[in-house]
Amino acid sequence: MKQLSLFVLLLCFYTSHAQVAGTLDSTFNNNGKLVTSFDFYSSFQDVLVQADGKILLAGTGGSGSAYNFYVVRLNTNGTYDNTFGTNGKVSIDFFNDYDQATTIGLQSDGKIIIGGKAFKTGNLFDFALARLSSSGVLDNTFGTGGKLTVDFNGNNDEGGKMVIQSDDKIVLTGTSAGATTGGFGTIRCTANGALDASFNSTGTVITLFPNGVATGTAAAVQADGKIVLCGANNIAGYPHLALARYNANGTIDAAFGTNGIVVYNASGPSSTAGAVKIQADGKIIAAGAVINTAGDILLYRCLPNGSADASFGTNGAVAKDLGATESANRLLLLSDGSYVVAGLMNTGSDNNFMVARFDAAGTINPNFGTNGFTTCAMSTQMSSPNDGINGLAIASDGKLVAAGYAGNDAGVIRLHNSGTEANAITEVETNAGLLLSPNPASSTLNLHFSTPTLSTTTITVFAMNGQVCLQQQVESGCINKSIAVETLASGMYLLQVANANGVQQLKWMKE
Repeated sequence: MKQLSLFVLLLCFYTSHAQVAGTLDSTFNNNGKLVTSFDFYSSFQDVLVQADGKILLAGTGGSGSAYNFYVVRLNTNGTYDNTFGTNGKVSIDFFNDYDQATTIGLQSDGKIIIGGKAFKTGNLFDFALARLSSSGVLDNTFGTGGKLTVDFNGNNDEGGKMVIQSDDKIVLTGTSAGATTGGFGTIRCTANGALDASFNSTGTVITLFPNGVATGTAAAVQADGKIVLCGANNIAGYPHLALARYNANGTIDAAFGTNGIVVYNASGPSSTAGAVKIQADGKIIAAGAVINTAGDILLYRCLPNGSADASFGTNGAVAKDLGATESANRLLLLSDGSYVVAGLMNTGSDNNFMVARFDAAGTINPNFGTNGFTTCAMSTQMSSPNDGINGLAIASDGKLVAAGYAGNDAGVIRLHNSGTEANAITEVETNAGLLLSPNPASSTLNLHFSTPTLSTTTITVFAMNGQVCLQQQVESGCINKSIAVETLASGMYLLQVANANGVQQLKWMKE
């Protein structure tokens, strides 16, 4: 009887700690979601989760023609972090007009980079960047007075998403449009906010598409330093998912696609891409939407040379109808090879937050949310909610954080992601400034950091089921580290490197 009672007690304990993936996390703001306002009109455009679990959000707030960048930091429970800025938020103005923050990132020293666009005299936007200290103070050592704006030859230039390289250089991509043409616009600047002359000589590059105007949305950096952009190419009045790739020096990579460019299904239905990631095997995955009779989630995967991955969906594409009109503009690549996408679902009168999870083959995961996806109505001030996700991030415990707009306000949700979350699946970072050799390894795995570690670092080897196999610590200043792996069984493993600057993970093979 005592053994049975103990079994029941353990079962109840396990059940109480097991959470259904894709459901709201009630430890965040009591109900898993937060709707907040920091100006007359407010919205979040991007999100990241710090190593300590605090949540950084980039957004826009204002009214009329006066809108500013906003940065908000939340505690892990969803309350404003009053140690950051003023009551948990910071406002940044560029030209006393319309500024929109679209992206946020962290440099290796914990400083915060915010990117987007700033409106200036002449009815044109410039790419815009700013840097804050970890406590939310504008960093005057960056650019000019903590800010940088970039004009592409008098064009209208709108910054989208950003990626920070392992050397802390900043890549911001978007659109640069002239009077009759427009293309992918990209800048790379040094860690301290000066245009990087080693990138296309000027620190800027515009890529025009032969078939029409193109709009850029996001970027990813490969392990070899090449930069992949995604967006859409307008052909005969209709957008089509498009990719481009640059060499590390900013020149177009002619070995990718056709003269450095890939356009998906140019003669088929309209499509777009809002996010792109590089897999550990070098394949490129983009997420967006395809416009069929309504609108479906689109995943498109290509080989490293830009040709469609025939092993994925139909000619490299998976279009998924969730029963309404859906679009995805954010993407996470998880360490088990699966994907999480986020955007919005329109049910006819309402737009709601939408998050869905797919396995590595592009099949929706029925164990996530309801039939593989979760929707959430956020706005309360309107009879018909108008909500959508602009940013998606994952915490080290595997929980998902999505942020966007909730009517005229800003909204955030946090979701359970991987069941019992003790063995959380987290995002793969392929541009981690970390090299593993040999891979596969038989007896010794060598780690090489591109820059010395800045704080005590914990190295953990996980089996793919989440079991911890090895764990070691290295002190700050480490460049090279070797770990003995001869006692491990043959198979695939995940190496995690965690310190005060965040968590990085890479797959490796034991022979």
